[in-house]
Amino acid sequence: MFRRECKQAAVLVLCLPLLTGCWDRREVNDVAFVSGTGIDKVKEGYRTTVLYPLAGQLGGVGSSGGGGGTSGSRSWHLDSVTGTSLKETNNIQQQAMSRQLYFAHRRVLVIGEGAARSGLAPILDIVARVPQNRMTGYILVTKGDARDFMDVDVEVEKIPTEMIRELALNYMRTPRTVKETVHALLSEGMDPALPYCVVDRTKPGRSGQQKPMMKLEGLAVFREDKLAGLLKGEEAQGVLWAMNEAKRPTIVLPAPGGTGMQAVQFAVAQTRIRPVVSGGKITMRIDIRARGSIAENQSNYISGKDYTHAKLEETLNRKIKSMVEKSLKALQTEYGSDPVGFGDILYRSEPKVWRGIRDQWREKYKEVEMAVSVHTQVQHTGTIVKPIGRKERMMNHE
Repeated sequence: MFRRECKQAAVLVLCLPLLTGCWDRREVNDVAFVSGTGIDKVKEGYRTTVLYPLAGQLGGVGSSGGGGGTSGSRSWHLDSVTGTSLKETNNIQQQAMSRQLYFAHRRVLVIGEGAARSGLAPILDIVARVPQNRMTGYILVTKGDARDFMDVDVEVEKIPTEMIRELALNYMRTPRTVKETVHALLSEGMDPALPYCVVDRTKPGRSGQQKPMMKLEGLAVFREDKLAGLLKGEEAQGVLWAMNEAKRPTIVLPAPGGTGMQAVQFAVAQTRIRPVVSGGKITMRIDIRARGSIAENQSNYISGKDYTHAKLEETLNRKIKSMVEKSLKALQTEYGSDPVGFGDILYRSEPKVWRGIRDQWREKYKEVEMAVSVHTQVQHTGTIVKPIGRKERMMNHE
């Protein structure tokens, strides 16, 4: 009897360390939830900018729907400090705050252009090393300083980081996260590519005053961890098509007959890449297939009576093919960057070939032949067939 009671008491004593309750609890009022971080390269080392919402200003009487800054009715606070290392900047920020900085809910990481040219590796090292950091946060590159980009007032969202997050979501089919960027850096035969943002000017309403606004400008491509080039317009779109990352892309082109312009938006766009090695020559066969519909018709061109779009599809095929070829040529010769991951594709398909050229891949990459084939299908013209305002005698039929 006594022995059984001793065993029960021993079990209770052993359970005590596991039943201590919330020993590491943090009250909400003692925590500042960082929603975004900006990194800039400066003379002293790095400048780190953190943005966190002010809970008391996010709702209720007297709070504003958007806006930014650090005081009054603004709903978020921006803090920026410099230091010799990123960890030092975090420590300096924490020493000047009454609340504990908490990074587990960080949504975006904004890299200034100077920091991107200096290298992503030191920045991603601290992000990936600390367990609290969120690897699913989106990462972008901005023109100029990240601090200035994050300090822009936004009208639609309550805090700028939500605006930045939505921009990243809408630009690519698979928005670039910290985890995917680290994977690209650690993979052989692949370089990172990140959305590139700028601060533009706009005149909202009837105020007549220009206001800054956030805008996605294109794509930042890297060679290893350093920024190699900034792609805009069709050059950026061509790379996204090759990467299979074009999200509902729109092609504007002259009508295949008559005069005027047409716009076709694609709901489905798929890219498949297959390497072919013959006699020491490497060819990447890039097959692009897309389905879409006419989104706008400012021309006097109309499809045939059977409503097929053969001529328009042929024109689209040539347009996309030329766009992708020019973009890939720029990556090979001008930037020396491989964001599509051709080296990784070759490694997975032809591991023996890859092992033989791994150390010379940068030079071999310039000589790789890109064989692009495009097959588009225009499924319908929307809710109308003929262009509005055009007489039948003015039409140019296919």
